[in-house]
Amino acid sequence: MEHIPQLLGEMERLRAVLWARLALRINRPAPTEDRLLNSADAASRLGISKDWLYRNATCLPFTVRVSEGLLRFSAKGIDHFITTRVGRRGR
Repeated sequence: MEHIPQLLGEMERLRAVLWARLALRINRPAPTEDRLLNSADAASRLGISKDWLYRNATCLPFTVRVSEGLLRFSAKGIDHFITTRVGRRGR
């Protein structure tokens, strides 16, 4: 019985620590950093061939020209492209 107050105090301390960790996690802003994908990763994410991706790269809004002859593809741009086109087939 004499350990109950000590145990209750320890439980309250742990509770405060856990609430603080949860608050930090909830209030953390979403990462704004974008990743540039290579053609294989971008094509896989889109469900298309690398060949099709290269042929149409100039008209795709998520294409990034890193240097002459080197293309990369914005991961966030691809995600946006996919979400805005869901259900558009056959229109």
